[in-house]
Amino acid sequence: LQQKNISVEWNTKLISISQNNNEVKAVVNNKNEQQEIIADWLIGADGGKSIVRHLLNLKFEGNTYENIFYVADTKVEWDLGYNELLLYLSQKTFTGFFPMKGEKKISPSWDSARTISERGRSNFFRYTIPH
Repeated sequence: LQQKNISVEWNTKLISISQNNNEVKAVVNNKNEQQEIIADWLIGADGGKSIVRHLLNLKFEGNTYENIFYVADTKVEWDLGYNELLLYLSQKTFTGFFPMKGEKKISPSWDSARTISERGRSNFFRYTIPH
């Protein structure tokens, strides 16, 4: 985002949204100051308790999960490769390893650090990322 001169505004709360045939207007509160943002689109990617969905009176059609997830941006030394998306799914756990740009960089995401040792490497779903 920085390369495109776009910044992320942390600690910002969506107050209201409105639209007409040409644009969407969002009013946000940032550092106790209200700002008006006008754009072509508004994308509500704010999770199961979505303020966007509530402001639009849309029903949540899905489930929420109470698990705690951990995400890290790491360099790892292992024999599983660096150009594959690796996922392990079960009824009780999820583990994923996502390849990232950079030498030997993987972003692991899991709710149980024991998944690999308990379940073994052969149970992973593998997707090779084309170069």
